[in-house]
Amino acid sequence: MLTTNFSLHRHLEGKNLPSAEHAKAICDRYSALAERVAKQTGKLTSDAIKAVHQVAACTEPASPESERPPTRTHWHALYYPELRKLEVSFYLGEKSGESQVDNLGIRRSDYLEFTLADGGGDN
Repeated sequence: MLTTNFSLHRHLEGKNLPSAEHAKAICDRYSALAERVAKQTGKLTSDAIKAVHQVAACTEPASPESERPPTRTHWHALYYPELRKLEVSFYLGEKSGESQVDNLGIRRSDYLEFTLADGGGDN
């Protein structure tokens, strides 16, 4: 399942999710993510999903005429509900002196793994 903060429910076509063409016009990052996943053959691996994350990352530069900072994706996550764990990579900031035009200055954490201990309950 793909999830982003793109509000698909606000762009329904009748009772259906927006078509690929409509989604592309209103959210190119979501569309890029869906297209990249659709091109994968076989079972998606964690490494493949992490590579796809980079396609969907928001990396808009700061506006030159205002004090607004650049727009960045704050985290990418992989969820493994059956294992009660997740892996998360966080936005850490910008490397000083790097060109923000090509987004080479973005710093992200490695994927950190968090696992819930088995509580031993029946729920």
